[in-house]
Amino acid sequence: MRSKKLRIVPILVVFGLAAAACGSDSDSDSSDESGADSTAAGDAASDLDGTLLNSLEDLGDAVNLTLRERDLPEHPYPFFRHAVGDGASMLITRSLPENLRDHDTVEAAHDSLRQHYATTWNIKTHTYAGIVDMLRTLKQQGIVQAILSNKPQAPLVQCVDCFLPADQFIAIH
Repeated sequence: MRSKKLRIVPILVVFGLAAAACGSDSDSDSSDESGADSTAAGDAASDLDGTLLNSLEDLGDAVNLTLRERDLPEHPYPFFRHAVGDGASMLITRSLPENLRDHDTVEAAHDSLRQHYATTWNIKTHTYAGIVDMLRTLKQQGIVQAILSNKPQAPLVQCVDCFLPADQFIAIH
């Protein structure tokens, strides 16, 4: 029996409608003349924040609490659309004034951000429209699902447990 490889496939949210681009990565010959995989079912892995969950405002609130306690200027939510995506350390680095981006300041602000996010993570966060139904449909179609995220494991699992169906994913990392 051949083992299946998990193929990372983005799950897209466009105008509030969820669509999954899924394919199989098995070793069997299921490709057409172009080499594209033609099997109906496969595996899907997605990110959490910004893909399955809209967590931008809670992340922004945690950053702004961190900035406020340091008497630094806060940012409006649109700023965070461009500041997120590379982990919390980079988020806080981008949020600090350029003259305060030294290692010690970033580390202290990152620690504060983690503490604030632990209290704000579920206030405004929600799934995007259609995501839960899409995940259930994928499961019904036999598509194995996983979450791969740069969020630390404990808050990652906490968010998944709170907002998404418990039995959807074979792996959460």
